[in-house]
Amino acid sequence: MIEFLRNNWSTRKAMDIGWEPDWHIPGNTIRAARLLNVPDLVQIQNVIGAITYIDDVRWTRNAIVHNIPTSFYQYRKMTLSKYHLSSIVPFSLPIEINPVTGNTIYQDWCDEFKYALRCVL
Repeated sequence: MIEFLRNNWSTRKAMDIGWEPDWHIPGNTIRAARLLNVPDLVQIQNVIGAITYIDDVRWTRNAIVHNIPTSFYQYRKMTLSKYHLSSIVPFSLPIEINPVTGNTIYQDWCDEFKYALRCVL
């Protein structure tokens, strides 16, 4: 399947041998499913489209792992707009209380992913 995606992802050229889609980006996952003619595409689109925390996890991870201004910019933008937190260090975010739900942010992330998995299975 990966070889098929490498050969069909771009209209201009085949992708190199080490390439694969960024699976954590919902649009890429949906596009790969479409190219592969996955039979439950509508269900996959609905479930992946319902996950709202995927970028929160991604920006937090990138801020911790890459430790560069671009990553911190996206992380700070997300924490301020979504959680109304202006100066929380990335590794502490998951244990903070989400002011909207009253749960820890980590719990909200996990609950959403569990729900999405239940919808697919």
